[in-house]
Amino acid sequence: MGQDLSVTSDSPKLIKSLKIIRKNTVYILKDMPKATKISKLIENLNKAFKNLQHPIVSLKTKENNEILDYWLSMPEKNLFPLCNDQELLPVYFTSVPLKVGIKSFEIIKVIGEGAYSIVTQVRKKDTGMIYALKSIKKQVIIKERLQQHLLAEKEILSTIDCPFVAKLNWAFQTKNKLHFVMDFYPGGELYYHLRNIHIFTEDQCRFYFAEILLGLEALHSRKIAYRDLKPENIVIDIDGHIRLTDFGLSKIDMYENSMSFCGSPEYMSPEMLQGKGHSNSVDYYCLGALLYEMLTGLPPYYDREPSKMFRKILEEELYIPEYLTPSCKNILAGLLTKNPDNRLGSNSAQDIKDHFWCKSINWDQYKAKMIKPPLVPNLRKSHFDRLVTDKKVPLFSDEEAQDLDFASFDFNLLPSNDKISRYYFETSHKNKRSESQKPAKKSVPDISQLKGESLIENGFSLGNLASTQVSPAFSPLNSPNSSCVANEAFNFHDFSVKFPRKLNKRLLVHSPNNISYQSERQLIEPVQDTSNNFGDYFRKSISEILAKIKK
Repeated sequence: MGQDLSVTSDSPKLIKSLKIIRKNTVYILKDMPKATKISKLIENLNKAFKNLQHPIVSLKTKENNEILDYWLSMPEKNLFPLCNDQELLPVYFTSVPLKVGIKSFEIIKVIGEGAYSIVTQVRKKDTGMIYALKSIKKQVIIKERLQQHLLAEKEILSTIDCPFVAKLNWAFQTKNKLHFVMDFYPGGELYYHLRNIHIFTEDQCRFYFAEILLGLEALHSRKIAYRDLKPENIVIDIDGHIRLTDFGLSKIDMYENSMSFCGSPEYMSPEMLQGKGHSNSVDYYCLGALLYEMLTGLPPYYDREPSKMFRKILEEELYIPEYLTPSCKNILAGLLTKNPDNRLGSNSAQDIKDHFWCKSINWDQYKAKMIKPPLVPNLRKSHFDRLVTDKKVPLFSDEEAQDLDFASFDFNLLPSNDKISRYYFETSHKNKRSESQKPAKKSVPDISQLKGESLIENGFSLGNLASTQVSPAFSPLNSPNSSCVANEAFNFHDFSVKFPRKLNKRLLVHSPNNISYQSERQLIEPVQDTSNNFGDYFRKSISEILAKIKK
């Protein structure tokens, strides 16, 4: 083992030992300042390892921690969340086609599943940046007649520029699938944390309420109705802010009431159930239902039997717990008003902003993300369901295809999208990309061929690959926002046993005569008014609809 080349220190601002594993050899960086930028570390590594066949563009953890790996893929971040004796592996540049496609990415692991889609964490091969890849089978899309919904989702994501709406980077298709390449949000779904924590305080709810309302306001300003607001469709970014995702049920050009019938049963508004048509006000009902669930642990009118829950939504008065403040009770009652014309927000989002429960909210500061989130994801803990992440990574065909049914699907963001992610590659290896793609004339030199001065200059010390990894003491301090309230809330024990909301059946309604069940949470897909008799169908009594569903 090589000799340590720097003086050890007990300062919490330093990482005593950072291990870089390359070609079965461990290199130890001693006393690395936590303020060191990842881009600077990678630049030094490329200088220390002479004559690399391909430059290092990123780093990843030995244990494939999806959250830390995402952090390490961002050059502007520092080493703050890394611990002593952290073991890292280099990620090398790999040439990719000019047009972004499935060949541009390395599939890492499954992180989510939907009714028709699968979401995987992927790494872009030429930059090392990590994204989320949402993939849907074309056969399923055509069978379920979802072409227009997928194209509408792509249209919304590619045109909306809002800090509270998920960002689409690329959309492309292969022979059998459509793919969305989204930003990766390591905090996971709000539902995952709500299930674990059970309920939030009013102050915590106020934060999420404000950011969600700003996201809805941005959509409504573009005449888009979201129509599927629920905890599963709200994801949390690395700093604890929210993003709205999954726009498969959204309605574009919402200039007049829509007659579509869609949504999740727990969040369906009375006007949606009655089939009388709905406006953007349906989103504010869902916002009220979400606020109610965050405060109480269950949606309003919740019942395990959908038919009973529908009847409650239509007929029963809203029960509001006594422990809530008067202003909170009032805004819940206003948002969950059964008559959409009298509902809070029916005129505009400004009515909600002016409510006295929101008087402490500085909307300009929230819009600029200047308010610290109440909960910050722990970077050393996964916030995704283990039952999903442990699944085998699916095989993707790399054969490109253009089907007439999806002719307008492809989307490629401007090249500036990759500018930041390539920072350390371009600054350290200017004009060398073409050279790096050529076959090496000789093999990569062994560590014994590197000059000692290079190792000393870069703070390296040779370690033993077989040495036992030291398990560091756990620290929740993983973000600049870690000083805010309840920063360890995401580490609470799983309270899913006390949270019986996850239903056993998933309800899918594609047409009045095509009703089926699937496992997991319920969802009612949109049914479009495509026939003269269809409107009459939903004008029948709700009891007849429920009777048909139960059959």
